[in-house]
Amino acid sequence: MTRSRNRTRALRTALLLPVALGALAGPSAALAGTLAEGGFQGGTSDPTIRLVEKPVRTLQPLADEYVPAFTCPVTHPYLVDERFDGNPTSALRGILVRRSSKDLDVSITGPAGVAHPFLPGRLLLSGIRPGFPNSSAMNWSFESQQYQIIMKCTSNPALGKDVTNLAAIIA
Repeated sequence: MTRSRNRTRALRTALLLPVALGALAGPSAALAGTLAEGGFQGGTSDPTIRLVEKPVRTLQPLADEYVPAFTCPVTHPYLVDERFDGNPTSALRGILVRRSSKDLDVSITGPAGVAHPFLPGRLLLSGIRPGFPNSSAMNWSFESQQYQIIMKCTSNPALGKDVTNLAAIIA
């Protein structure tokens, strides 16, 4: 009986220690990549562009969740109409997903829109809709994983993505 208990403790320690050490290292150490590696090169010196980093989210082993609703700030209400080559996941234009491992899948396909300031009846991409079928994150690993949403927002509507027809379809 004692041998069995010792094996159980050893197994538990082997499984949980890497998770605990990752949590101690903090979110910045656990997330792979930098903004430049993710495709956010340049553009930040432009006063009409603002990078908005959302809080780091942690998923437990084999867990999933809907990505929360996120929108650009009022001062820069539109997502930039730009796809980022470094994006390891399926995401809307103007959104980069940093993740701690390839074992974490993030899909963001549900756009939130705001009214175009100069074209009545038109909508510009402004953020993420939550819930099925708009967004999800799945950790396929036996360890906790983290991800972070980074939005490239603009105050210039000419740089935004028109989603009028798409928003009408999923509304």
